[in-house]
Amino acid sequence: MPKFYLILISLIIGLYLPSSMAEDDDEQPTDGQLAQILAPVALYPDSVLTHILIASTYPLEVIEANRWQQQHSNVSPGDALDMVENKNWDPSVKALIPFPKILQKLSEELSWTQSLGDAFLQNEERVLQVIQTLRHQADQAGSLQKMEHMEVAREDDKIIIQPIKREVVYLPYYDSRIVYGHWYWDHYPPVHWTWHHHHNHHFSHHHPFYWQPRVHISFNYFHSAFHWHNHHVIVVDRHHYHAKRYRHRRHIIDDYRGRHWRHNPVHRRGVAYRSEHLRKQYRSSRPSREHTQVIRRNERKVVHASRQNHRSSNERATIQRDNQNRSVQRERTNRLTSERANNSSRRAERQTGSSNATSLNSSGQSRSERLRQQLTSARERTTKQNQATTQHQNTRRERANTNNNTNRATNNSQRSNRTYREDLTTRRVQSDKSKKSHATNRQQVNRSEHNQRNTQASQQQNAQSSHRAERRSNQQNQSRSREQIRSERNTNQRQNTRSEHRSSQQRSHNSERQTQHH
Repeated sequence: MPKFYLILISLIIGLYLPSSMAEDDDEQPTDGQLAQILAPVALYPDSVLTHILIASTYPLEVIEANRWQQQHSNVSPGDALDMVENKNWDPSVKALIPFPKILQKLSEELSWTQSLGDAFLQNEERVLQVIQTLRHQADQAGSLQKMEHMEVAREDDKIIIQPIKREVVYLPYYDSRIVYGHWYWDHYPPVHWTWHHHHNHHFSHHHPFYWQPRVHISFNYFHSAFHWHNHHVIVVDRHHYHAKRYRHRRHIIDDYRGRHWRHNPVHRRGVAYRSEHLRKQYRSSRPSREHTQVIRRNERKVVHASRQNHRSSNERATIQRDNQNRSVQRERTNRLTSERANNSSRRAERQTGSSNATSLNSSGQSRSERLRQQLTSARERTTKQNQATTQHQNTRRERANTNNNTNRATNNSQRSNRTYREDLTTRRVQSDKSKKSHATNRQQVNRSEHNQRNTQASQQQNAQSSHRAERRSNQQNQSRSREQIRSERNTNQRQNTRSEHRSSQQRSHNSERQTQHH
């Protein structure tokens, strides 16, 4: 069977997996697994830990940031933050630029980074609860009292770790196998990070921490904080947040521009999610890692089954060849034995004839008895040979029947496999047709909606144009009526002036006449 055909069958089987398998794969991690993952970073300051949790959901950008930082290792943290401001990275990834050791660990321990990001995406509330349990465990072991560069505060049974000076951040190096004291989860030992540059330092219960050189950060670094009471991360948009002083975490939480952090799939850069639930939630076109693992398992099963069938067919062919060779050899041996028996019987008859000719003087009874014994022995030999040949033929027939039955079974299994494959291909074709028809229906609906929108827009435009024309006509009529009224007033005024002028002239004329008459 060709490899391409096997892979195609496995892919079809993977596409038609039952939903119960996907639900089983979408199991939540246990508290022990979360504690195992969070052990190396749970005691970091809250401001740095929020950026680590958010950046772990964007592993490709973390790798790019680590490579950029290695190429610009001589740049100061403040200048580095200014240089990466125009990069198309998530703000939390940019915020980790001043901490090259953290970026290096996140890039080197990529499987740990992906598992942390998947756990944070899957259940943010439980991740924050496990961080608090680990901090309480370290507090019970007496390790938090030895954090000299950090301020450890307690609010409503929540342990908050933050720098003493806002503008200076120290990162602790610690051994996760020592700092938490007795580890509660024996089946999930904590993840331990080895720091190559500080291998000479000896961690102990009296000295559990070793501090990285201090890092001076700017005002805008604090744009995220833990809301421990509601168990989620608060983020302020950096484009609208330009602080002029170092703000407390409570100010970030109470800021009206603060919002609950939401994952942005654009910064994911096509990295597959862990479960089908996350893939559907963030509308990723790439199949999840669990789905690909199931498909690979099915491919391996199909390949293993094909190899077993190939081996069994080869073994059957070899067995049939061996049986044929054995049957041919047995026929040859039977022929040789029968020929030998016939020759021996002929020799015995000849010997009996010669003995009869030579021993004519012997008694008749002894001769007859000898002849009878020789004949009976020859007959017994022939009967035994005949029985052996019949038994051999019966065994050959039984083996041929068994071989025929096995061939029939293999043919039936092959036919069933062919029918199953044909059914799978038909289902795939039907699903493709249904998807295409659904897509065409969607396109038609979208077109109809677009046409309706266009018609509505054209109707609105026509109505607006008609309304505007009516307004213009009304304005023109009003202006015309005003001009007519003005012209009529002017004509009336002119007529009145003329009439007055005439009347004044007549008066003057009459007065002159009266004067002349007197």
